Amino acid sequence: MEFGLISGVFTYPGLDQAEAIELLRWEAQFAERAGFATLWVLERHFGPARSTGAPSVILAHLAALTQRLGLGFGVALLNLHHPLRFAEEVVWLDHLSEGRVRLGLSASASLEEAAVFGVHPATRWERFTQQLALLRQALAGEPVVWPSLVGEPLPVTLVPPPLRPGALPLWLAASTVAAAEKAAHLGLALLVGNRPPEVVAQQLAAFRAVRAQLGAPAEETERLLRATVANRRVYLGRTVAAARQHRERAEQAMARLQPRPARVQAAPQPPQLVFAPPYCGEPGPLVEELRAYQQLGVGQVILGIGAGGYGLPREVRQEMLALAAEAVLPAFEASSPWDRR
Repeated sequence: MEFGLISGVFTYPGLDQAEAIELLRWEAQFAERAGFATLWVLERHFGPARSTGAPSVILAHLAALTQRLGLGFGVALLNLHHPLRFAEEVVWLDHLSEGRVRLGLSASASLEEAAVFGVHPATRWERFTQQLALLRQALAGEPVVWPSLVGEPLPVTLVPPPLRPGALPLWLAASTVAAAEKAAHLGLALLVGNRPPEVVAQQLAAFRAVRAQLGAPAEETERLLRATVANRRVYLGRTVAAARQHRERAEQAMARLQPRPARVQAAPQPPQLVFAPPYCGEPGPLVEELRAYQQLGVGQVILGIGAGGYGLPREVRQEMLALAAEAVLPAFEASSPWDRR
C-alpha cells in the first residue's frame, strides 16, 4: 500500500501567504525524499484561510520542484470548470510533469462556490455526468463537438494531444455508499474521505455489486478497486500528550474562523453517515489502524497531517510529517495501484 499527502496553501495568524507557499514547496520536496508516492492539492475558492482556487497552477509549480512525486487534484470541483478548458490544463500539467498527474473529481461545491460559478445544487449530478463525458473525450484525444453561438457546432481536439490518451487515472470523491455506487456506474475509482474501515468495506462491496449488475468485466472492476484511495486525517506526536496538544491548538484556531457554507448535497445527509475522527497519538497505533485499510485492498492512503495543519507552527507540521515518514511508511510495502506512465 502506498502513501500520499493532501495539502494546500493555508494561511492563519503566524503563517502568511508567502510562508504558506514556501511550506507547501517544502512539503512536496520532503514528500519525494521521504518516499511518499503522491501529494494531492485541494480546490477551495474564497475561503478565509484555505483558498487554493487554482490547483493546476500550484501543481505545475510543484512539478518543477520534483521529479517522481505523483501530483494529485484532491479534488477538482468539476462542475465549476469548463470541461475543455480544464482538460487543457490537465493535459499541459501531465506533459510538464512527464505523466505524474492524478485526477480526483467531485460533484460537490460549497453553496458559496456554486452560487458564484452559476451551478444549481439540484442539478449537480446531471451536470457532473455531462462534464465528465466531455472531459473524458478530450483526455482520450478524441474530437469533442462543442455548440457554437455563431454557426455550426465546432469539433475541437486538444493541442498538445494528451500524453496518456484515455489512460490518465481518474477518481471520484465518495463519502457515502450511494456515491460509491455512482462511481461504479461512471467507471471511476474511489477516493474515500475520512471514513473508518468498516464504512470503506461497505462502499467497496456496493461498488463491486453495481459493477456486476452492469456486466462490467471483472478484471476492470478489480483494477479500479485496487486503485482505491482513502484519506485519513492525523495528528502525530512523539507522545500522546504532544499529539493532543497539536490537535487542541489546531481546533481552537479553526473555531475562530467564520464557518464556511455547507457542502452542497442532493439530499439530506443519511443518518448512517459515519466520519472517522482524526487520529491523535503516536505513530505505532496508527500503523495498526491503517493495516485495516490495507486488508481491504485500498491502494493508497493519503494523510492529512494535522488535518491540513491549520493553526500549527511550521515546525510542528514538519515534525509530524517526519514522524509519518520515519515510523509509518516503512511498516508497509508499497505497490502502485496505477502504472506511473
